[in-house]
Amino acid sequence: MLGHCIGSVMICGPFSRRMTDPVKAKVYLDGRQVPVSEISAMLACTISDIGLGFKPLYRAEEKEGYFHSITTGLSASQIVMRIPKLFLGMPIKNDLTHDDIGRDLRIEPEAGEVRYMLDGELFNHQGPLQLQIGPRIQVVCA
Repeated sequence: MLGHCIGSVMICGPFSRRMTDPVKAKVYLDGRQVPVSEISAMLACTISDIGLGFKPLYRAEEKEGYFHSITTGLSASQIVMRIPKLFLGMPIKNDLTHDDIGRDLRIEPEAGEVRYMLDGELFNHQGPLQLQIGPRIQVVCA
């Protein structure tokens, strides 16, 4: 998925535009408003390594019962330029990016619709979208 998005950014393809077209919204993490109002990308996860050593959510396991959230207004090309930092689990520090841990995330879109991806699938949701930390599960493979 990451390779597809990076490739699309490099050729200014429709996939990257669909994935990173800014959405005007208010975002609240644990009741505090996030200082990013035009969101091009958002990540939230309870695990730090999302595969192949890629660790963009380096704070995900910092505190039991919390997830790591990164919200940014950077353009697709600006995000791609920061992939090495994201891969290594380093923070992206700038005025257009909010990086913190929390238990409750609420997205209130200005236009009424939120696009999101879950396990590589794109979805559209009308109205506010809420993410909350759930119970920890244990997967046992026999």
